[in-house]
Amino acid sequence: MDRKVLGVVFLVFGIIALIGSAVFMFVLSVVGTGIGSIRDADPEFLAQAGTDAASVQTFYEQASQVMIVAWVWAVSSLIASLASVYSGILKLRQKSKK
Repeated sequence: MDRKVLGVVFLVFGIIALIGSAVFMFVLSVVGTGIGSIRDADPEFLAQAGTDAASVQTFYEQASQVMIVAWVWAVSSLIASLASVYSGILKLRQKSKK
């Protein structure tokens, strides 16, 4: 494959992955804020909703573990997309060998 075509492919896929990573990180921050709000809820409101504080604490612990794994995946995806964009730029700047 020609280096310019390969550079464009790396660049396009890197930009698409970069946008996807940014959107995923935004969703994670919104979900994390929601989970934090549940954790900080007033116990009186929880009792009115028909649940107890122990089940909310268990949910928060499980959700926190999932959020940590999701953030690790999001950051690694962001790094991979930046590496792809960088590789694409290097391929496009590379001088042809004759």
